[in-house]
Amino acid sequence: MAVRASKGKIFIDYYMLNGKRRRVSLGWPDTPRNRKRAKKTEEEILENRRLQKLGIGKQPQNTDVVDAETLGDMLVRAKQDKGIKRWSVEHVRYAFKSLFEAVGNKPVTEYTEDDIIKTRDAMLKRLAQKTVYRHINLLKQGFDLWRRKNKGAGFVNPCEDVSVIIEEKEASHFTPDELAAFFEALGDDPAWQIPFMLQAYAGLRSAEVYTLAWEMVDLAGAKTSVRNAKRVGKQGRFRTVPLDSGLVSELSRIPAQQRGGPVFVMTNLRRKFNLACKAAGIERKRPGKHNLTMHSLRHTFGTEYQNRAKDISKTQRVLGHSDIRMTVKYTHPDVDDLRAGLREPRGE
Repeated sequence: MAVRASKGKIFIDYYMLNGKRRRVSLGWPDTPRNRKRAKKTEEEILENRRLQKLGIGKQPQNTDVVDAETLGDMLVRAKQDKGIKRWSVEHVRYAFKSLFEAVGNKPVTEYTEDDIIKTRDAMLKRLAQKTVYRHINLLKQGFDLWRRKNKGAGFVNPCEDVSVIIEEKEASHFTPDELAAFFEALGDDPAWQIPFMLQAYAGLRSAEVYTLAWEMVDLAGAKTSVRNAKRVGKQGRFRTVPLDSGLVSELSRIPAQQRGGPVFVMTNLRRKFNLACKAAGIERKRPGKHNLTMHSLRHTFGTEYQNRAKDISKTQRVLGHSDIRMTVKYTHPDVDDLRAGLREPRGE
């Protein structure tokens, strides 16, 4: 067994009892402090192997002595043996810690559905719904692990029927006045105007803005070829996105000798977005909706494009969605748009 590092990350190499080699990636940067932490993890694995050789801990003889804290450690070890990333292990520990804080530590068989509901309600007071949903699933995995090791033992998982209702919030988008104030706060520098205009007026994702190169831009044809960020690593498809006259004019401000390589070279795009919103006096928190983010610029484009085109299939194509159900989330018709579909009253 040895603590090693590769590509700046620490991992542990060791051999299992069946002779197979196992590599556990800890996901920690290679620093002296993390090397010491990895040594402690290595000692834990060695101790587990020693207990396995002695036949201890493989399957509890008295199931009542196994408490939730031990159960959490069992799940952590199971995930580490599978090479699960460190953040997942931390989530396991946090989930069981929340269980202890809510109802206390007691034998596994004594936990009830009411205990899990109490834990869920306590977590919902300080965590997002999706995070609580993930933690309840980790608790369920822990209890299932105990049931498998004890071959059922007439045990019913207390997490089985506990659900976390995830409330779907409507995405936020900029109003025309907010969008104008935002670009005014950015200043006149095209290096900052262009990346945000590509999101607000062409519907590009931020990842697509970062990967956009000048050879993909056709100013004469007022269009650009975009590599779909959601398909990289799969089909890696490209889509053609039309550019409005304002975007073409802004891109034309870049000197011809500088039109080579990536269109956007800045790295602190998110920070600039936050500063511009603050300078423009735009409130990013929206009651009952998601907060305004850079991605809200893309939602704004989707809404405006759909309101003008009146064709959901065209909106889907320009946004690069493979599923039209995703496109529907990007469109936010107002009352006037909905009223336009009503029938006209018949004359007397």
